[in-house]
Amino acid sequence: MNPQRKHELVWLLRRRKDLFVCMYNDLANRGAALFLADTLYRECCESPNRITGRHMPMFILIGSAHPDCGGDRLGPLVGDILDRRGVTCGYMGTSARQIDASNLSYMLRLARSLAELHNRRPYVIAVDAATGMFGRVKVCRGALLPGEGNGINHLPPVGRVHLTIGMGMQMNDLLFARPSVVQEMAEVVAEALVRFDAALLQKEGDYHAAVPGS
Repeated sequence: MNPQRKHELVWLLRRRKDLFVCMYNDLANRGAALFLADTLYRECCESPNRITGRHMPMFILIGSAHPDCGGDRLGPLVGDILDRRGVTCGYMGTSARQIDASNLSYMLRLARSLAELHNRRPYVIAVDAATGMFGRVKVCRGALLPGEGNGINHLPPVGRVHLTIGMGMQMNDLLFARPSVVQEMAEVVAEALVRFDAALLQKEGDYHAAVPGS
């Protein structure tokens, strides 16, 4: 890529009846966070799939916090940043309490229980690293199927909307992603979630009930 174009935002947006996909390249561009937040807002607040007063918005950030897990650390790193920044939406998945294959079902039940305490249902936005074009984020309507790309099919689906962040086309790209790159990606994704949270609170503050990060 031409160095002068390295940080340019490249995106493709398409809609179908059952699919809403936003894709863009190069998370190093801070404009990517704005675009991602706007895409989430339109899907979660202005579509038939929107959040209503019966819902509690919640981010489920999937991944391993182990330092040797490369790109799979992205979800917990996003959660750590949300811990520092503070958001009104509930969220789960940090370095202190990761969400992976071993506890995913339990954490989803916990999210449901937390929402029910407020007489609501969880509206989950799932976030996970994945194989795929490096630096590309997809925002898709419908549930994330964790492990699908690796032939793992016993994990429960997650979310009304999900984000996947491409770490490379091969599994080794995901496993051996450079920590500095993963941190940079996490910061942009977290910035998008913070901006989405602020916009949602401004529009429909009564949808929220404070749930501490886990």
